[in-house]
Amino acid sequence: MQTNNKKVYKTDWKLFGIGFIVFIIIVALVSTKSDKNITTTSSSSDLKSGQNISLTADLPACTSKENLNNLNNYMMQKNEDAKNKMLSSGEVIVISSAEKIDIVDLGALTTKINYNENEYYVNTDFIKQ
Repeated sequence: MQTNNKKVYKTDWKLFGIGFIVFIIIVALVSTKSDKNITTTSSSSDLKSGQNISLTADLPACTSKENLNNLNNYMMQKNEDAKNKMLSSGEVIVISSAEKIDIVDLGALTTKINYNENEYYVNTDFIKQ
C-alpha cells in the first residue's frame, strides 16, 4: 500500500507542475498583449476612421499608395539607398513621435492619414502596434 500512495503523490506534483507552467505561460501572453500598443496612445481595437491620435513613435508616411508599396519593397529588400532617395525626393516623410495625425480611412493593410493638412498613406500595422 505504501508504494501506491507514493505514485499518487508523485502524480499530484507532476499535475501541479504542469498546471503552474500553463499558468505562467498564460500570464506571459496576457502581459505581452497589453504592451503591444507601441505607436499610438489608443489601443488598436479603438482605432477608427475620423479619429485624431498622438504618435508615440516615429511613423513613415508616403505621398501615394504606389510610393508606400515601393517603400515596403525596399524595406523587405533592405535597400537603404532607395529608401534614402525616397526621403530626399519627398515621396516619404517621417512623422515624429508626439505629433498628432487624423485617420482618414483605416484599411486592413493601408491607412490614409491627414498630417499638416496633407494626405499620406501608411501601413496600418505601424499605427496599430
